[in-house]
Amino acid sequence: MIDTNNKNQIQNSCFHPKGQSLIFGINKKRHTLNLKNKILRFLLMKKAQIAIQFNWIFIFIVGAIILAFFLVVIKSQTTESNAEVAAELINNLETIIKTSQQSKGSFKSLSLPTVTIGFTCEEDISFFELKESSYKKDNPFDIIFAPEEISGNNLFMWSLEWKLPYPVAHFQYLTNNRIKYVIIDDTSSFAEELNKTLPKNITKSFISSNEAVVDQNYDHYRIIYFDTKPTNINTPEKKTSYLNVTVSGTNIDSYGELEFFNGNKDSLGKNKFLKLESLLGAVFSNTEEFYNCTMKKAFERLNIINSVHNNRANNLSQSQIDSTCKILYLTTEQAILTTLELKDAHTIYINAQDIKKYNEDLMRGKNCPLIY
Repeated sequence: MIDTNNKNQIQNSCFHPKGQSLIFGINKKRHTLNLKNKILRFLLMKKAQIAIQFNWIFIFIVGAIILAFFLVVIKSQTTESNAEVAAELINNLETIIKTSQQSKGSFKSLSLPTVTIGFTCEEDISFFELKESSYKKDNPFDIIFAPEEISGNNLFMWSLEWKLPYPVAHFQYLTNNRIKYVIIDDTSSFAEELNKTLPKNITKSFISSNEAVVDQNYDHYRIIYFDTKPTNINTPEKKTSYLNVTVSGTNIDSYGELEFFNGNKDSLGKNKFLKLESLLGAVFSNTEEFYNCTMKKAFERLNIINSVHNNRANNLSQSQIDSTCKILYLTTEQAILTTLELKDAHTIYINAQDIKKYNEDLMRGKNCPLIY
């Protein structure tokens, strides 16, 4: 029980200046304490929030690192897998090219995954590659005529033997159904001969010089004409190239002049052809540079083969007693030249005809061994 007097004293003290100061101090301390508690709680909450945010950031960073690791692994495996597929495809193509050389006149249609195969022939550099990868195969000796690129899921491969007059080399011609060959009819029979010679399986057409050629969504249009220029070509310039052929002999299996043009009809260079197989090489090559480079490989082989036959003719002429055989060997030796270039097409063609005749004469001689 509080004494009534004491109670009155306390109540009276609240109105006393000193009492009021005491109560204000107590309230101030309480307010300060409450403020500190609030600040402490706020800081604790903030600390908790920062800790939670930091945990999430840490989780995101670790997750990103793990994801990046797996992406690198997947990409590496995918790259290795693609490289293996590319290597297998190019190696198989090389094998098919090699085997096709053993069967002259063969035509093959190959099914492929949808790819782009690139062909390069430059001075001292010759290879084919899969454009989707960096895998390539050097091709220093095989004589392959093709566009710079063949895209699609199939490949046509045609092989013919080049003879002058004896076998010299196998020429390979590569294309696909996305490349269209347009032969322009002329006043002679040369264009018709070429059209009949080209395989039926390739995409081709035989038209008059004023007949329209329109874009049918092919990858490329190869226009071949014999001095009679086409006048109604309506295909995209970037997808078109031209070849003008001037035959100097009696037929397309002789010799003559070539001129290559791009889609703008700007000349890409002139050259010569020697025999039908050489002319076909120009048909399947879009540029003079590629054609000339490939024919150089053919002539390297021709000079080697000619050296062998020249030596044989020389040895036979020295070992033969029969004068008829001896004369034939000597004349044959003189006709077999060993330092030839494509610019000598006319001389090579005439000499090849003579060598063939001399060899036939040897067959009718008195036990004369043949040159070839």
